[in-house]
Amino acid sequence: MRPLPDADTEVVDPLTGLMTVEWYDFFFDRDRARSAVVAYSPSMTVNAGHASDFTITATNGTAFTIGAPRNPISGQVITFTIKNASGGALGTITWDAVFKMPAFTSPANGFNRSVTFAFDGAHWLQRYQSAADVPN
Repeated sequence: MRPLPDADTEVVDPLTGLMTVEWYDFFFDRDRARSAVVAYSPSMTVNAGHASDFTITATNGTAFTIGAPRNPISGQVITFTIKNASGGALGTITWDAVFKMPAFTSPANGFNRSVTFAFDGAHWLQRYQSAADVPN
């Protein structure tokens, strides 16, 4: 059983009115998968309530869109890993406007890059982005 959050942890985020991620994890998140493979397609939307690490393996050079994650929780952190297995350059990646981030550099063929976001109740704010390509 997951331990209780410490006594100083608020149940409800005073800024958003949403349950904090610590309490959500305690009550509802016991069996949530930590990682998920996302089926590659021209438009993908993940369910933030089901995982926290999402891997997308692009298999062609077609442009694709990453939509706003469903079921976010204030304070939640998620990571996307984009793998390039296209045999060449990736098409343009369009991130939904809910993602607040600088330009994302697509990985070269045979490599991947990751980007991590935290949800503030309205937007996914970038915390980290790979500085260089990582071999697949």
